Amino acid sequence: MTLTRRSKLILQIAVTLLVIAFVTYAFWKPLQQISQHQVVWNYGYLACAGGVYLLGLSCSVTFWWLSLLSLGQRPVPIRVLWAYFVGHVAKYVPGKALVVLLRTVLVKGPHCRLEVAAVTVVYETMVFMAVGAVLAAFVVLIQGPLSEHLNYVHVALLLAGAVPLVIPAVFNAIMKRLTAPLRKLPDGTHAPFPQLDMRILTLGIFLQAACNVLVGTSLAFVVLSVRPDINPWPMLPELVAKLAAATVLGFVIPTPAGLGTREWAIMVLLQDQVGTDYAALIALLTRLTWLVSECTMVIILYPFRLMGSNENKL
Repeated sequence: MTLTRRSKLILQIAVTLLVIAFVTYAFWKPLQQISQHQVVWNYGYLACAGGVYLLGLSCSVTFWWLSLLSLGQRPVPIRVLWAYFVGHVAKYVPGKALVVLLRTVLVKGPHCRLEVAAVTVVYETMVFMAVGAVLAAFVVLIQGPLSEHLNYVHVALLLAGAVPLVIPAVFNAIMKRLTAPLRKLPDGTHAPFPQLDMRILTLGIFLQAACNVLVGTSLAFVVLSVRPDINPWPMLPELVAKLAAATVLGFVIPTPAGLGTREWAIMVLLQDQVGTDYAALIALLTRLTWLVSECTMVIILYPFRLMGSNENKL
């Protein structure tokens, strides 16, 4: 590991510890006050939250797979699933690039080029965040500011930071330069860069919009699991918008999987609807439910992943 990489890793670990310390302090009082409430856990709703979350992720992994197919790649489908969910679990390791690296290495094969896999991994994530930002903007424009923490200025920043990067011409120009080392051939020339187009973006908009709505629905089920007295369905658009904003913030702050950052944002954004105490609990419970769901999928896919590996060797 070079000095620069080591320094970046140390910085990221330091930022992560600092954020976790801040979030622990912010959550400490609300969680202490939860003991004053008679919390009734509904595990059925938590199971629904996990199932709907996985259904949402299926939209994202479908977009990734179709992106690979549209660029002429033919990866083994089970390897796409395996790489995607292993990447989700690996995001808890410091170093956001590890997710890209791991998914790329796991999905590449005789019919799937390394640099194409890397480009589509990045694009899938960027489109998810951009679509989430657009959905949040629509909700705020229609309903007005959702709170002091999600108003017109905030959604403008979300749009400015996420949307331009998924425009094919912009994304292609950036990634063409970044993937040049991966495309270099023995004779010194470079393999052609896989050009993403508006057709892929349009496909991503529909699939990632569905993913955003479904993960927002998952959050609604988590709310129901501890606050059955609240009907979350009329405020589903707000939940989708707030979760999208929290997700983008969690990606920008260099902590593994947005750990701590996203929970703090969800707590702040939900406290007007469910109360500060319950908002803290719901934020943490959402993270735990989603992590258990991701790990469950990794366990389920493991034996089938071996079948995919054997097929790739034939």
